[in-house]
Amino acid sequence: MLIKPLNGNSHRTLFITEVGIKIFDMEFFRNGDFKVHYCMDELNRKSIINTLKNDIGLMLNNIQENREVKTMQEKNAGRTIIKSKDYNGVRYCFINKKTNKVDELIQTGTFLKKVNMRFYSTDGAEIDSINISHYNLKLNIHLSKIYENGSEISE
Repeated sequence: MLIKPLNGNSHRTLFITEVGIKIFDMEFFRNGDFKVHYCMDELNRKSIINTLKNDIGLMLNNIQENREVKTMQEKNAGRTIIKSKDYNGVRYCFINKKTNKVDELIQTGTFLKKVNMRFYSTDGAEIDSINISHYNLKLNIHLSKIYENGSEISE
């Protein structure tokens, strides 16, 4: 997955295989809009596209602008919680006080949790991997950073 910011108001996301075959090409806008530029025929299903739209949109736009936001402190965990409401339900953004970076996102629907997204870093500065877990689907997505020199890639 490659992500490229465009003009400060959108992100272009491209899913490609190791040999360069394009699977998805999507654009995510800061206002919540979304555009599919390309989708492989075998995966061009409304449920798959909507799931990716919600997951990647949550990852790229952690806290929705112009939304009601409430800040709380988590007891004994050293994290600040930012709660915001959007068109998909409620988002909880957990910010680590030591690093001042987001380390977990939870999105809930009306009654149940929908998605849990955790951000991991080995050095505490830059995110190395992201794990996306769904509560109501048997779907887990794990994204790992690929380094240019190739020496960090592992199976």
